[in-house]
Amino acid sequence: MDREGTVDVACKAIEEAGRKGARLIAFPETSIPGYPYWRSATGSRWAEYMVEYQKNSVRIPDDLGSILDSSGDAGITTVIGVSELDTTAGSRTLYNTIVFISSEGEVMGRHRKLMPTHGERMVWGLGDGTDLRTYRTEHGVLGGLICYENHMTPVKSLLALMGEEIQLRAMAGVLGS
Repeated sequence: MDREGTVDVACKAIEEAGRKGARLIAFPETSIPGYPYWRSATGSRWAEYMVEYQKNSVRIPDDLGSILDSSGDAGITTVIGVSELDTTAGSRTLYNTIVFISSEGEVMGRHRKLMPTHGERMVWGLGDGTDLRTYRTEHGVLGGLICYENHMTPVKSLLALMGEEIQLRAMAGVLGS
């Protein structure tokens, strides 16, 4: 639960991948600020963790400046999972989101997980599907889904109908230093 620290780790990974000739990089589900493995905690510990998690979640594009810069400098297309803090006035809802960043360092779009699974529903809100789309890049047409969405045949079919050639599957993992 360290937004700044995980952003720094992601930037270093993007820069290294770019130096090694990669042109497309994908990170795990909720790389920033990390996956909430603590979500089964009980009592006041859960509340404390949730408040800290919310403080370290990402406002798009505000908290992604360094990642946008690193992607643009490296000329690398980046797909990164974040816990997104909704920027709608009065909302404090979090979403399990993947962000698509162009090799020019611009946010192409995002996708919020449609249905958080099991205990995830205590942390994240439901996506509404309006952000299901594909992105034309120099690598081909990109699309992406988060974790269990990869088992949802109608959603995968929709992306295929939209011309998806490369599907990036964001699954829970650890972005370490």
